[in-house]
Amino acid sequence: MVKSKPIISMDLSTTGVGGGPYTSTTRTIQSNLVDKYEFRTINYKTEMGTGISITRIRDLITQIKRINPDIVHYTGLQLSGFHMAVACKIAGVKNTVVTVRGFSGDAINFNFFKKVLLKYLLEPITLVLSKKVIGVSEYVVSRNVIKLLAKNKSIQIYNFPPNSTEVFIKNDVRNELEISENDILIVSVARITTDKGYNVLDEAILHFKEHSNLKFLIVGDGDYIETMKKKLHTQTKQKSVIFLGFRKDINKILSACDIFVLPTLHETLSVALLEASQAGLALIASNTGGVPEIVEDNYNGILVAPGSVDELISAIEKLYSDETLRKYFGENAKYKVGKKFSSMEIEQKLDLVYTSLLKK
Repeated sequence: MVKSKPIISMDLSTTGVGGGPYTSTTRTIQSNLVDKYEFRTINYKTEMGTGISITRIRDLITQIKRINPDIVHYTGLQLSGFHMAVACKIAGVKNTVVTVRGFSGDAINFNFFKKVLLKYLLEPITLVLSKKVIGVSEYVVSRNVIKLLAKNKSIQIYNFPPNSTEVFIKNDVRNELEISENDILIVSVARITTDKGYNVLDEAILHFKEHSNLKFLIVGDGDYIETMKKKLHTQTKQKSVIFLGFRKDINKILSACDIFVLPTLHETLSVALLEASQAGLALIASNTGGVPEIVEDNYNGILVAPGSVDELISAIEKLYSDETLRKYFGENAKYKVGKKFSSMEIEQKLDLVYTSLLKK
């Protein structure tokens, strides 16, 4: 008789397609771990509201009991993680894992009450209820709240890098967007919010309005996008700034670009930076959180102070004017992501976490 595989349930937001947590969870489910474990998803239904919801907890309990998993592995310390942790506790799930990808105290747009509620009540409850805590960067596991509440049950495991083996022709995307092969193409992929620093990036872009062969691609959606479009209206009409909205073909888009920019004000570990690194792009990113674990200043990119328009402009000017440096950074970025962010090592670490829980 063939022994059945242990069942691991992971939560996926019904509206989170394309975001970092969704992408990371999907890559886990599609990894080589499927040879040893059976993964089943739990739908985290964001349409049920944005606050603490008894209805959502009941729905999660129903899904969990129907699946009857050996382990539930959920994402985040904010409301989603809290709801999942409480639902697992009530449903009687003994083996739970939370992956920490951010902290509410870092968020710029949260109001005071929401920050206090999350930081001092919901996040600690989630950490205490979870049997294992995964931090996506060294920065995460070094935070005081992790040391205080999860020191003996936390482990650092990076996000999976992209696993695409597709080869794209650089000029395919450029032709589609009517961009010359001689233009310098800068891309930024993230949620278009002030937390991600897009109010800094648009100010920097305005500085380059006279550079006819410098183009910017803005990929993603968010609550700042309409403001950004208005500020960059002239350059958008001139097609020196192109807003692509949400796209699933990120690797294809990156293959057409020269430089990747992440102007974020806070970050634990950026999936987009890993994707840009694998695409061999020179990197410009804010020196915050877990970003320096990917971007090594003057090796594979340039680190700038979060919120500094002047430093961002200077970094763009430096790479815009130096093709040799762009290629050097890009080659190093691709090498580093392949060496430091090994899918095999990530799989081995996750397997150790799951195995340790199943043995108890």
